[in-house]
Amino acid sequence: MAFIKELYVEAYRGIHNLRIGDLKPVNLIVGDNNCGKTSVLEAIQLLRTSGNLANVYKVARQRDVLAISNANSIYDSFICMFPHRKEGDLSIAVLGKSNKTDISFTLSGRKDRILLDAKELQGSKYRISEIPDGEVEAEACEGELILKYGKTEKMQHIPSISIPASPGRHRQKRIS
Repeated sequence: MAFIKELYVEAYRGIHNLRIGDLKPVNLIVGDNNCGKTSVLEAIQLLRTSGNLANVYKVARQRDVLAISNANSIYDSFICMFPHRKEGDLSIAVLGKSNKTDISFTLSGRKDRILLDAKELQGSKYRISEIPDGEVEAEACEGELILKYGKTEKMQHIPSISIPASPGRHRQKRIS
């Protein structure tokens, strides 16, 4: 069975330039809460996605399984995978070396706020109880996913992913 001997996380969630070498078949990852242990495991999973965007979404949604309510949309979970960088730029890069070959996973793109015609949303895949007249503000993401396994490269275009942005979605609630 092939296993990861070395891992380099250039950028994923809150991790930047993490190099772990000399990995064994069994490894123990320990640390304080919210220090990146789960992110390291997810980064390893990204190397095993076979370049399939659906598998990337599964990795993004794993943390929501433990949540009491799925407050995040798939879009929000996906965007949270990217480290905070320059506004709009998105980039994930994870590299590994297995006992057989080199593997790399890169996902890059751009996030923008756009205006959609509300009429286009009617009858679409969005579950919206009330659609206002005119234009609706939304977030959109577009980019490329590239998985390299040795000399084999698989590239997949990420289509525009957009959701209607609800009013006050990014505002914090005040507790009285």
